[in-house]
Amino acid sequence: MLKFDVLGTKELQAAFAKAEKKLVEGVDMALEASAYHINTQQKILAPKDFNRLGSGNDVDVTKPLYKVLENKIKYAPYQEFGTGAYVFMNEPWVDAELKEIASHFKGGNKRKVNIRPQPFFYKPFFDEKPRLIKAIEDILK
Repeated sequence: MLKFDVLGTKELQAAFAKAEKKLVEGVDMALEASAYHINTQQKILAPKDFNRLGSGNDVDVTKPLYKVLENKIKYAPYQEFGTGAYVFMNEPWVDAELKEIASHFKGGNKRKVNIRPQPFFYKPFFDEKPRLIKAIEDILK
């Protein structure tokens, strides 16, 4: 029977575990900072309706590597995307997934209600995204 032991294996495994923990913590901190920054921008950009839309924005950063931004006000999407003929679709920052979501607010010609869009919820995410990607890339280096 042949047997060998690589010296330092346990130390190497411990170093990998420590590096992984630091990496997860670093990325989590970057995500949390971005989530709070986005939430602040959402509140600033929210249409002024007695501050309902702004105060309806919420951020949950309790889970590692999982951050949630939401607005609980029922009419928030109509303010965000607009309705009818005014639904925004061709803004340079709007991606295909967001266009799909926005398309549901075009309406079915039952009533003609055209509300101009006042993007406040998604735009801060798209503005923050390049900075977040760079922060994560820096952490990975």
